Amino acid sequence: FPSHDKSTIVKHVDSESFIMVFLSDMSGLFSIKGEMEQLMLTWMWKNSGWNNSPVIIDKFIKERISKERDVKVQSISDALTRLVNKEVLIKNRRLFYSLNPKYFFKGDRKDRDEILKLSVEYHKTGKNLE
Repeated sequence: FPSHDKSTIVKHVDSESFIMVFLSDMSGLFSIKGEMEQLMLTWMWKNSGWNNSPVIIDKFIKERISKERDVKVQSISDALTRLVNKEVLIKNRRLFYSLNPKYFFKGDRKDRDEILKLSVEYHKTGKNLE
């Protein structure tokens, strides 16, 4: 008779391996259309710094992604622009992008609340960092 014993494998990973998705407002997630937007969002999830610190996406990064995924650099730029326009990503400065903490967060929950508060206060002033 075959054995019905179950094995459990436990893998320990640090908290930086995870990203939080906030479901209270799904509009950010539902607005994502097409393969390129999905590609760039998952790339941001993987490469975003702790507490959603900005990621530099310059010409060289776009070229690297282009070669790795066999896509055009312009397609990457277009997808980033669409994600910023949909407020899924935040463009902090010319080449700096971060995840919108309203939808996605990589870090401690208590830090997200403070960053989200600052983000809302920043948007109320209407100032632009560029």
